[in-house]
Amino acid sequence: MSTVLLVEDDSRVAAVVARGLRRDGHELLLAEDGDLAAFLASTGEVDLVVLDMGLSSQSGADALISLRRSSTSPVVVLTPKDGPSDRAACLASGASTFLTKPFSVSALRAEVRGQLGRAAVQMEATG
Repeated sequence: MSTVLLVEDDSRVAAVVARGLRRDGHELLLAEDGDLAAFLASTGEVDLVVLDMGLSSQSGADALISLRRSSTSPVVVLTPKDGPSDRAACLASGASTFLTKPFSVSALRAEVRGQLGRAAVQMEATG
């Protein structure tokens, strides 16, 4: 199955999300900050990133930009902000898609499946 990098500094949220993603058979890597996330993503072993934009150690926007410098993997962003300008900024910074908090784990699992499916099709098309 796929390797998902979960970037979340709230251990309770990370545990719930990880449980749901593992239920779908994904291998999980966990990072509590953007620097570790960028390093892990740069290894080429990550198929998708789930990024909390509310990290306490670094702004989510900075973490997203850093991730985009080191990886082309899809990034699903979790954010409490849902205004039109917030959405536009998130997508412009490199997010593939986003979910607003609070979110359901089933919705996140569906987004992850969809993003991984699109990435697989794109890979096949580019050979």
